[in-house]
Amino acid sequence: MALPVVAVAGALYAEGESLRTALFALGGTALSMGLVFALIFQMTTEVDEREIRVHFGFIRTYRWRMPRTEILAAKAVQYNPIREYGGWGIRGIPVAALNARGNLGVMLTLKNGRTMLIGSQRPDLLLQALTKRSN
Repeated sequence: MALPVVAVAGALYAEGESLRTALFALGGTALSMGLVFALIFQMTTEVDEREIRVHFGFIRTYRWRMPRTEILAAKAVQYNPIREYGGWGIRGIPVAALNARGNLGVMLTLKNGRTMLIGSQRPDLLLQALTKRSN
């Protein structure tokens, strides 16, 4: 991500723009990309007595939900996001993994035979919430 931003600033400077203009463009582009990243790529997981919900971004750009009755098993796992899923984010068609960072999560086995990985920085707490029975 940083290389294209630096390349744009370098191209502006090489084309005769002042260093100040190039640095302003560099800073503005980096700030914009950082803001977009912060707004979109935050992942939140919620569990209640009925379902598990995952959404990305403060503005909830992507939402996924699964009734708890559709989950047969859940276990905490450590995984290699790049090797096993091709990176972070919404991975697979149909979706097989939801992760934003790190290499920890909870693997769900669903009634339809599929598996679903939910990335988590605290897989122990997520697993505890999923296995807790409602009263």
